[in-house]
Amino acid sequence: MRTDPVNTVRIFRTTPPSARWGQNTAYDEGGLGQADAVNIWRGVLITAERTFRPDDDVCKLLRTLAKVPGVLEGSHGSRWPVGRLVTILNAEFSPPPWSDDRVENAKKRLLNWVQRLMRQNGLDATDLEAVFARAARQKVQGRMPMMESSEPNLQS
Repeated sequence: MRTDPVNTVRIFRTTPPSARWGQNTAYDEGGLGQADAVNIWRGVLITAERTFRPDDDVCKLLRTLAKVPGVLEGSHGSRWPVGRLVTILNAEFSPPPWSDDRVENAKKRLLNWVQRLMRQNGLDATDLEAVFARAARQKVQGRMPMMESSEPNLQS
């Protein structure tokens, strides 16, 4: 059975942390704290920008998901509010204009990337979130893991 990364990785099925900054609440029912959630989202962006160019549609989509609180709220499973995302992305990152197909393609590439990271590195969703959070903490501390280091690195 194929697992949908949208439902597997909590960051893709809950409100991005920008919606809750300044609130002292648990991030979701799993007890993910606010600082952890912020680090995970930052780590996703940092890690994605190592794989994709910063101006790639995948990175633009990720920045939008992090910036626009609640954009995925009410979506079920792999069904995202594509029309709403097209409008937001056109306001933020156009030209060239965004279309339903362009958003769907970026989403597909993002989800395939997440699945590949999990599969190639033998990670479950919790482990992947921990890797993303660590990437953000290391960036803040001014040190990014080198590929030659003894620390585990993601294969993408």
